Amino acid sequence: MKAAGRDFSGEVGFVETELRLPVNHMVAPTKGALDCVSCHSRNGLLANVPGIFMPGRGSSHIVDLLGLIMLGGAFAGVLVHGALRIFMKLRNNGKA
Repeated sequence: MKAAGRDFSGEVGFVETELRLPVNHMVAPTKGALDCVSCHSRNGLLANVPGIFMPGRGSSHIVDLLGLIMLGGAFAGVLVHGALRIFMKLRNNGKA
């Protein structure tokens, strides 16, 4: 707390938490595992489990569109950056 400029009372506590799925999200070893789509789809095995987010279970057109825009922007940024580096190198006659 010194770094934050705050006094420390010396008391600590715990927050009550609830674990719904283990860290490995209940995927069996390779021999007995299902395909990912068995759970991660609209009609998958966990389709009716409320209160959790599961990739592939549902979608939002707005979130999908924003994701595509961000992906395209990142790709365009890489292309523009590379093109500018090449242009500047040629402009300076290969000088570093």
